[in-house]
Amino acid sequence: MQNNSVLGVGLVLVAMYAFFATDAKAAPELPVIPLAASNYQQLPKNAQIVQYLEKLAETSAKARVVTLGQSAGERPIAALLISDNPELPSAQTASDSRLRLMLVAGQHGNESSGPEALQLIARSLLGGELKDIPAKLDIILVPNANPDGRDLDLQRENADGVNTNTDFILLTQPEGQALSRALTRYRPHAVMDIHESKAYKDESLAQQGYVTQFDIQYEVGFEPNIDTRIRSFGVDKFLPALLARAQEEGVVARRYIREIVDINEPITHGGITLRNFRNYSGFHDSLSTLVEGRLDPPGDNYPTPNNIRERSEELYESVAVYTRQIAAMREQITQLVEAARSNWQGPVGNGALALESQYALDPVQPKLKIPLLKIDTGEIVDKAFDYHGKVVTLENYQPPAAYVISDYQDRIAALFDRQGISYRRLEKPQEINAVTRTISNLEITPPPRDKGRFTVELQLEQREEQVEVEAGDLWVSLDQADGRLVPLLLEPKSSTSIYKEPGYTDMLEEGRFYIFSVQ
Repeated sequence: MQNNSVLGVGLVLVAMYAFFATDAKAAPELPVIPLAASNYQQLPKNAQIVQYLEKLAETSAKARVVTLGQSAGERPIAALLISDNPELPSAQTASDSRLRLMLVAGQHGNESSGPEALQLIARSLLGGELKDIPAKLDIILVPNANPDGRDLDLQRENADGVNTNTDFILLTQPEGQALSRALTRYRPHAVMDIHESKAYKDESLAQQGYVTQFDIQYEVGFEPNIDTRIRSFGVDKFLPALLARAQEEGVVARRYIREIVDINEPITHGGITLRNFRNYSGFHDSLSTLVEGRLDPPGDNYPTPNNIRERSEELYESVAVYTRQIAAMREQITQLVEAARSNWQGPVGNGALALESQYALDPVQPKLKIPLLKIDTGEIVDKAFDYHGKVVTLENYQPPAAYVISDYQDRIAALFDRQGISYRRLEKPQEINAVTRTISNLEITPPPRDKGRFTVELQLEQREEQVEVEAGDLWVSLDQADGRLVPLLLEPKSSTSIYKEPGYTDMLEEGRFYIFSVQ
């Protein structure tokens, strides 16, 4: 009996050894990121980043690589899907209600730490300190959203010379189109857009003798037509909780402050149009967040070229903190986002849009102190700025049931196609009851330094009348998933209108307007 017991125990031990040996073979050690493999001396090209994602997918059953699209320079834009369900079915067929998180980096090719930080995040999710997260969330990880910029000597733009992060109104570039399609396909509940920014602004603030002092900045989507529940939750609950967690975990962070170009100008937060990915993804019903690290090396002693290791690790920590906070609040975030998707609540009520908005002085907190470093002495001073942190709406707009577009049909149809907006071309002439408008007092002012959006001032005179529309005119119903996007793009007074973009101002003319409203 004793021998049989010993034999039985021996057989159990052999079986256990075989099990763990098999498991070890099934889960080999995860490879280090290419930058670390080069001892932090050589930034990997896009092909090496894609290869690394593929190695992670080969190593872990929780990961799968997909291609979201091709860049302007025909480089693949790869994503790593990480989940306990690595197939991660598209939103249309998803059967569970788990929160989906989309992490995007590298939209600017000269912000080199973002792609490195997301490779570290991917490794951590599959076998490091974040390995518990895939049991709670589905993750769509896009480490290098502008592969052209990375490969072409770390330039900010893509191969066509376009800043892909400010192209989400027109979506002229394949990089933005790929991210837009990913939003539609995976419908993430939360999105993080990862960037870096120079503290030393040689063309503006440095000329006045100052450098901004920050390590990490966070901000949520701020476009006024993001569902009010998501906006309020982001500003009032999520951001404070995220900043508190960052402090607890040793990450020096603050709320995002838009670039200070003059010490006498007011302070604001990020842009409030749909031009950038943070606001664009928030408008598409997600809790969207920006994280921005400091691009300038802190000091003159560079342990690695351009301090890349330290910058990447700091940005990694900021994303890790964010990911843990998303996981902690996942049930509340999921419920808010699903409520917004089933019944959007705008800033005005009754389905009206905030057509034109701007920042204004915050009456509750009219001043905000910002630490600045004096270049000549190295002293850090707290400078008090007027705080324009309140967004006010200048004009509301009640969208009609539909629009008819009677000119520039091909250009607008191409825009609709890129934005995923449904429309139809009229097959024959017909008369309709519509609201027609006429443009007067049109003034178009180019942006400073030939960058950014034009300023458009005009008046619109409208009347109801019978209109004869022609075959080939576009009919676009606003009763569709992205219907509320249409007025923001096409209304001349909209803060987000296409007519403020370079190359589109010619579509406005005195004495007429070619878009009719149909009730």
